[in-house]
Parts: sequence; C-alpha cells; structure tokens
Amino acid sequence: MAFDAQYFTTRLPTQFKDVPGTPVVRMILHDGREFLVREIKEAAPGYVMLDIHAPQGQARGGFEFPPAVSLVETPTAPTAIAYEAIAQVYIQAASTDAASRLGFQASAGSKR
Repeated sequence: MAFDAQYFTTRLPTQFKDVPGTPVVRMILHDGREFLVREIKEAAPGYVMLDIHAPQGQARGGFEFPPAVSLVETPTAPTAIAYEAIAQVYIQAASTDAASRLGFQASAGSKR
C-alpha cells in the first residue's frame, strides 16, 4: 500500500469505525522502527506530522527520545515521517488498561 496525505486524512479515520472502543495505531517503518501513534497533527505533501508515544527507554531500531521528553508522565513527541519511509500501519482495539495510555487521540476535525 502506498501511504499519502489522503490515507491519513480520509482512509485511516474511516478504518477506525471498524474498531470497537479505543483504537491503538502502530506504525512500522522500512528500517524496522515502530511507533505508537497518539495523534495525526498534519498530513502534508511528502510527510505526515504525528504525535507519537515515547517508549520507556530506547525503542526498537535505536530511536531515542530526548531527556526532556522522558520527564513527562505519559510523554509524546512530535515526529515527521516521510510517506516513503512507512512500511505498514496497524490498527487494533486497545485493552482497557492500554486505552488511556496508548490509545489514538482523534483530532477535533476527525470523523471518528
């Protein structure tokens, strides 16, 4: 699948309708890094600006958040990802425990 602005503004929000409860969005890049997406901030030509959950310590693929981010209780970090870097996006229902911590936050303009 090719990812583009239309996927993040139209198709992804439509897919949420099939997920019961709070969705968890996991993005995997071609280099093996994985992100849990909290919110889509902007879908622009060539890239998507996301708010991603900061993992505890170091994430797969060696991605590290700056120390300031790790001081926040449930930290997220703004991150721009080129569409061509995205290998796959997975959506699943969050467990009750994970819903408040890892669930996707639908934007005000989202059609969730």
